[in-house]
Amino acid sequence: MTLAKVDLPDPLPPIIPIFSPFKTSIHEIAHCLLHSEEEKIIDNENLSNGAREFEAEATAYLVCCALGKTENLESSRAYIAGWLNKTEAKESYFKRAFNAANTILKAGKQNA
Repeated sequence: MTLAKVDLPDPLPPIIPIFSPFKTSIHEIAHCLLHSEEEKIIDNENLSNGAREFEAEATAYLVCCALGKTENLESSRAYIAGWLNKTEAKESYFKRAFNAANTILKAGKQNA
């Protein structure tokens, strides 16, 4: 077996980090707000994993945009798009994400 030679540029281009601790924290807070046992059932249907991930990441995206924390949001948009390709997007998912973002933003103002 022959391995192909790969020429890498020197120096290597910077890698865009896709991990943002702030955004990830907001994503997880959104799960807590949106996806307790009772909240996993919307319109008598269990929310799919795709719907839950869409809601949490959309919430994090909205909060980060509202606060001007736009670094690494390219990966967030890709994550949201990926889940939208796997699940049917319902208007209620968008409403829940906006409501959760508003709740998080209001909580931050109260503690400022």
